Amino acid sequence: MPTVICPACGRHILLPAEEMSLPSIQCARCDNHFCPATGEVSPKGQTAVALPDTTREKPASRLPQRIPDAPALRVQPGTIIAVAIIALALVLVFLDRSNATNSRHRLRWG
Repeated sequence: MPTVICPACGRHILLPAEEMSLPSIQCARCDNHFCPATGEVSPKGQTAVALPDTTREKPASRLPQRIPDAPALRVQPGTIIAVAIIALALVLVFLDRSNATNSRHRLRWG
C-alpha cells in the first residue's frame, strides 16, 4: 500500500493503490484536500474522499529482522595463517632487538 503525506500537517496516510489516481482526498487530521499523486492542495469545493483517522494507531515495528538461513560468519584459513606469521615476525623482531640491547650493555660495562 503506498504512503502519501498530507502537505498541510505531514501525516503519513496509507492509501490503496487504486485510490492514488483520485483527483483529491481529505486528511482526517486537518481536513486538508490534496491530490494524492502530486501532493498539490486542491481548490475548495472539489470533491474529496474522507480517510479514516489513524492517529491513535501504533506505528509498525522497525526492528531489524534476522534472516534465519543466513550462514555463520567464517574466517578463511589463509587469513588465520597470515595473522599468525605476522605475529610471529613481530615477536622475533622484538626479541632480537631486546637481545641486541642487552649485549651492547654487557660490552660497555663488561
